[in-house]
Amino acid sequence: MAGGWHKTIGHHSLLSEVGDVINIWISKGHPREKLVIGIPTFGRSFKLKDVSQTNLGAPAAGHGKLILPGVALYAAPPFPRICEFLDTGKASVVRSAFAAAPYLYYKDFWMGYEDVDSVFYKTRYVIDRHLGGVYIDDLDQDDVTGQSCGLGAYPLLNSAFDACQF
Repeated sequence: MAGGWHKTIGHHSLLSEVGDVINIWISKGHPREKLVIGIPTFGRSFKLKDVSQTNLGAPAAGHGKLILPGVALYAAPPFPRICEFLDTGKASVVRSAFAAAPYLYYKDFWMGYEDVDSVFYKTRYVIDRHLGGVYIDDLDQDDVTGQSCGLGAYPLLNSAFDACQF
């Protein structure tokens, strides 16, 4: 898991790393149906050391912190706060194929997070590989009321559920 304690920017839920670990467990004979991956409902932020370098692996200068009128984001903000910041239109959003999840940046603030598309994709990854399942970490950081993201209550949890319906 990446975080502000690292010297470089990293997404906290890289599917590529999770996939590598899953493959190691399987190669050692662990039953697929006992392997479960976690999907976070919170972001993980960094302070960019150089605002011109916003990619994964760029130099970091600690935990991110962003305070704007109506928005305050710190080290690990919940999904509703992320939605509220995205609604300001200030963030640049990048979808990382490597992470299979989005990240955003604004000035010296950088944050990896999950959205409904990345949760759906990661859940399908688990189903397609006949793994044990996913767990959502943690439910109270999803948009519980449906008021912040405009996607109804529990949009991340529901995205995982929807992926199971195929």
